[in-house]
Amino acid sequence: MNDEADNDDDLVPAAGQIMKSNPFQPAPRELKLGLSGIYLLLAALLLFVHLGAYGLWSDEADTVLFAQGVATTGDTTARLGHNVYAYRQGALLRDLHNRQTPPLSYYVLAPFVSVWGNDTFAARAPFALAGLLMVILGLVWLWHSDANPALWLAYGAATLGQVSFFLYSRQGRYYALAMLATLAVTYVYLQHRGRVVSGLLLLLAGLMLLTSQYLNFAALVGVLAVDYALWQRQIFRWSLRDVVLVFAPLTLFGVGLWWFWSGGGGSGNGPIDLLILAYWNLRDLHACECVNLLLLVGSPLMWLVTRDRWLLRLPLAIGVYALITAILSPQPVASTRVADVRYLAPLILASIALTARWCYWLILYAHWKALPLIALAVWTNALFLLGSWFIAPPGNLQEWATEVGRSFRCTPFEFIREIAVPRATASRQVSDWITSHVADGKSVWVVPGEETYPHMAQAPHALYAWQLDLPANGQPAEQFRELPPIHFFGREPVDYMIVYGPFASDPKFVTFLDTLQNAGHGYRRTATLDVFWDDAIRPELFWRRFRDLRDFDRAVQAVYVYERIQP
Repeated sequence: MNDEADNDDDLVPAAGQIMKSNPFQPAPRELKLGLSGIYLLLAALLLFVHLGAYGLWSDEADTVLFAQGVATTGDTTARLGHNVYAYRQGALLRDLHNRQTPPLSYYVLAPFVSVWGNDTFAARAPFALAGLLMVILGLVWLWHSDANPALWLAYGAATLGQVSFFLYSRQGRYYALAMLATLAVTYVYLQHRGRVVSGLLLLLAGLMLLTSQYLNFAALVGVLAVDYALWQRQIFRWSLRDVVLVFAPLTLFGVGLWWFWSGGGGSGNGPIDLLILAYWNLRDLHACECVNLLLLVGSPLMWLVTRDRWLLRLPLAIGVYALITAILSPQPVASTRVADVRYLAPLILASIALTARWCYWLILYAHWKALPLIALAVWTNALFLLGSWFIAPPGNLQEWATEVGRSFRCTPFEFIREIAVPRATASRQVSDWITSHVADGKSVWVVPGEETYPHMAQAPHALYAWQLDLPANGQPAEQFRELPPIHFFGREPVDYMIVYGPFASDPKFVTFLDTLQNAGHGYRRTATLDVFWDDAIRPELFWRRFRDLRDFDRAVQAVYVYERIQP
């Protein structure tokens, strides 16, 4: 192999002894085997321990429900027995089939739900396995690049300390598949030397990424185009045959997939909005501890000292990726204030690589003195807090000190504690209540609507009602005309209402109950589930809660069940 990763020996003069060996010599086989075993064991524990403990959240339920459709019919049908999955008035559907979302995750999960049903461990297992495959591919990459002991240690610290990598890989969603495909494409791209086999592997990995997430595919193509123009073409120039072998099939397949799967709509963002969204992408990647902006900005300065070109290639790749994603994202800037970080999940891998390069050079220059610095940078959120304060600095030293005390944490420790002793979640408790108390075929209306789908996936025997609104003319859309009236809001009374937290005290809901009462359809509250209504189990760290929340107002912040009073 002729990649830069093979030439770490030439980057700087010898910097001392590491583990009683020259740090610029390849790590001995015994050390590589030992570290590989340790890293794989720890990664497997972080990926699989209590993987099914939490109930699903809405996006995971989307994957499970369409996977159930694939398992039953071979296609992404929204008709699931007596239920229909009509997210946002059926925005994803054409002829009651999903024609908006890239389909690979549904087909990957389909065999698991076919065998294990609505088991939440099975719903997440293939994606956690993809996370483990990423760790394995990283180890293979290190092994074949003859990396030295410093880089092996840096890789372990950067990977095992990146909590967001494990959170996204533990989700029953496309994230891990897109990340794995991105890593595979990047690896083969860097190793490609004109061999037909590597070209075919690049094609297969590209197809996997294209069918996992369109945005991730387009962003990676843009990043690799820029990287090739600036760096990779100096190592190996692609021939016309290489281009045709890889990109002609990808283009044809992509056009065909886009024709059949209609894709998402536009965002309506103007040029200034796109720049704002690109900034938000970087800002919120930092806020979610995915990419550290201080390391990103400081890498060119580190390059001046080390001449390690990865300290230029990786930051540029992250910036280009964030910009392309902003341009193509369906997220409208006018109606939100944070970036859809989930679209940027593959950048976690680039962040791991960048952090590993920084740890590597710290070890080479500072020897054992680097270990406390690495622990502070990788195993706590100290650098992320510091970067956030540069973006929005506290007003004075007292605010600064208060913010440190409130926000400083060892994120890996918080994550390990959470998976060791999982906390209670409303998604699980509500689904269990429905399983125990709602008879087969009885109708349930869930407020807010997005909370319907985890229960549809986990307790499918109930009939989930009132997902669709009728147009002003009273005629449903063509694809919904054969559905029973119970699926349309207000057409038939439901047997149960399950209302989350503050929605139960919302004046609109209270007025609606009074309206039903006046129409002869009374409801009374029959149960209060003692769990905080908002699970906060999404992978984005600014929307995740690691600790159980028990100190809340049961009168307005729990989950409430209303049962119809029979006339």
